[in-house]
Amino acid sequence: NDQPVITAHTAAGDVTEVAGVGSGTTEVSATGTFTIQDLDDTDEVTLTEVYNGDLAWSDGTITADQLSAADIQALIDGFALDDLGANLAIDDTTNTVGSAWTYTTGVDLNFLGEGETLTLSFDVTATDDSGVAASEDSDPVTVTITITGTNDQPVITAHTAAGDVTEVAGVGSGT
Repeated sequence: NDQPVITAHTAAGDVTEVAGVGSGTTEVSATGTFTIQDLDDTDEVTLTEVYNGDLAWSDGTITADQLSAADIQALIDGFALDDLGANLAIDDTTNTVGSAWTYTTGVDLNFLGEGETLTLSFDVTATDDSGVAASEDSDPVTVTITITGTNDQPVITAHTAAGDVTEVAGVGSGT
């Protein structure tokens, strides 16, 4: 049995924070592809992904004021393999099969200043269905997601548009 090999992949997902948008909306998204080759053209291949535990902010240490534990988990959960757990059939002519990944998050990223980045990465591995040991899986390939902040313009959220003034009767000029 020949082990599968990920022969090509989109290694980076570069995305930009949506300026001025708050939590609960899709802030960013990116996509990429994989090509998996297996010389055993009757094999089916599955993909798995593992977060590398490397979330980093270019401006220092992330605090709970910027991202809660739930926000951090949502950033991690934003990476998805389109065919996670699916058996992908190897084409018997090319000995390859294609798949894709998507990254999307609705986490409020407005703490990022213009040009600041958040980066995190995931290792993706291919396994075929011929009963190979884990040591015969494909070598992992890394997909790195980089989220770049924008300059969120200030917004006036409340103001008084008019004010009433009443003349004081019997008072002279300048008082």
